[in-house]
Amino acid sequence: MYTPLVSVNIICYNQAPFLKQRIDSVLQQTYFDFELLIWDDASTDDSKKIIEQYRGHNRVSEIIYNSFNSGNGYTQWQDAIEKCQSKYLWIAEGDDFAEPSFLKQAVKILEENPTAALVETDAYYIENNLPASLVSEHKNITFSKALWTKDFVMKGEDAILDILAHGNCIANVSNVLFRADVLKQLHFNFSGYKYSADWFLYINLFKKFDYAYLHQPLSYFRLHCDNATKKGRASGKALQENFSIINKMIPYLKQHEKYNNNYIKSVNRYITIFGVPFSSKISLLVYYLTTNFSLAIKGLYYNFKSRFGKNNHA
Repeated sequence: MYTPLVSVNIICYNQAPFLKQRIDSVLQQTYFDFELLIWDDASTDDSKKIIEQYRGHNRVSEIIYNSFNSGNGYTQWQDAIEKCQSKYLWIAEGDDFAEPSFLKQAVKILEENPTAALVETDAYYIENNLPASLVSEHKNITFSKALWTKDFVMKGEDAILDILAHGNCIANVSNVLFRADVLKQLHFNFSGYKYSADWFLYINLFKKFDYAYLHQPLSYFRLHCDNATKKGRASGKALQENFSIINKMIPYLKQHEKYNNNYIKSVNRYITIFGVPFSSKISLLVYYLTTNFSLAIKGLYYNFKSRFGKNNHA
């Protein structure tokens, strides 16, 4: 049985208003050697009605409906990786969409750069259903680099130490084409993460493989603050997860002599109790202090200083 070069996996939950545009943008790709799987995480809106319109399409190899909502979107990432038999994997969020040339150009980059674990393209944020600012503009500001203004292939170690150790620079998985065998070799366990699994996944991928980037915007990214994200922020669980990832980074940073006060300053936005309801502040603080006392004290100090220091006029 023939296996297409690319497996496209649309993952969705209650995204009916955007789902037809998402599916059509995949089926209209100018690169043709792909299969399409659609995963629905027990949607309660009209998603199934829309999806069923594509049953029988020659590109749609499988439609999967979960009996119960997983409560964690990363579960579908895990399922897609385990099921993939193709050389490349595109995990396409159900509310985003892409230019027709996305696959053609992304495949070309990975074929030409066998050391790259993935290629990310630039994308437009979508506001009021219209393209707004470029994702690259925000990244260049956040990381104080003019890096994402051109194509590049960066050594994975450099990508971690210079960028990913300080925050997740890959804004959205819909903008990414993965090398599937690399994902399978990693055996990454998504079950321990609900908010920042993608960040830790990219860090682990780049320990052995490189980061390719295409500066042309070939994807469109809708920003939503969903119920799970709101609950994560309110409970402090999302901040706990970020702190856990930073803590797990420390041995790698020490190995490369990059763990110091300047590093902690650069990630202090993740080590905070601000923006969290009072009812969650104590448990969050306890988590910080019992996980890594020194990192917590320094991170909180720099976070307070950045907010209330005499040079801060915000």
